[in-house]
Amino acid sequence: MSSGDEHLLGALRSKLAKELVFLERSPPATRSKLKMKKWIEQKGIWPVCTKPLPEKPSVLDHLEAFSGYTPQNTG
Repeated sequence: MSSGDEHLLGALRSKLAKELVFLERSPPATRSKLKMKKWIEQKGIWPVCTKPLPEKPSVLDHLEAFSGYTPQNTG
């Protein structure tokens, strides 16, 4: 696709890598919205051990890696 242009090839590789990550994890803004939704839904309590969940920095725990970050697959 780059017709021998090394700079274009590098750009295409970077774009492909980024898009593959987004397919697996969803874009950062989408994950941020889901984090806030789960934090509100769980009333700031981590459901596994019932300890307070910090608002920041927080991470999404997915139950099944293959299913990605969805409301049903995060705890």
